[in-house]
Amino acid sequence: MSRNDARGGGLISADVSPEGIGVVIAKFPQQPHGMTYEGTLIFANNGTTRRAVVSFTETGTTGIRDALLFDRHLARLAENVGPLEGWMRDPYDASRMDPLMRNDADDEQYDHQFPDHPLTLVRAELARLQRSL
Repeated sequence: MSRNDARGGGLISADVSPEGIGVVIAKFPQQPHGMTYEGTLIFANNGTTRRAVVSFTETGTTGIRDALLFDRHLARLAENVGPLEGWMRDPYDASRMDPLMRNDADDEQYDHQFPDHPLTLVRAELARLQRSL
């Protein structure tokens, strides 16, 4: 998956577990609002590369996690800095500025505060699948 694929997605993370399993998480905008969060495990099994994909979509009132955490972000900013400064960034290349990127609200440290959020659910399901391999 490219960093910003044809669906207009943004990369949240792409890592390799200690067991050699690739773990990719991305988000994709929905119409008219909200995001779908998608997680992919990439692993070898009997010499064949396999993928497992999980996907959870925001429903109902969307953007609550981002809005609450964006307020915290604004409270930490210096006066002479724009409100989006440091909010969105590519997790691996600070020079990239794509339309949709990882933001502070996507950080795993906030998952416990939003246990029913689609991103939290993606991470939990990926962890469950990894344990089963």
